[in-house]
Amino acid sequence: MQPRAVIYCSKHGATKELAQCLGKKYNLPVISIDHISGYSFQNIPVYFCGWIRNGKIMGLTKASKLFMCVQ
Repeated sequence: MQPRAVIYCSKHGATKELAQCLGKKYNLPVISIDHISGYSFQNIPVYFCGWIRNGKIMGLTKASKLFMCVQ
């Protein structure tokens, strides 16, 4: 399945820029995970970009509950 969007979680903007580049390259919409709360799209494949803290990708747990995150 081809991803249908790029979802991101960004603290200072660097991850947002990366997500926008990925969206532009693959012609996909780019959406902040903060704008998606309350919705579940488990059958929709997406790329997820999140910032890293202490070796963990921030926002990935939330994103994987809402979407089918593509590796």
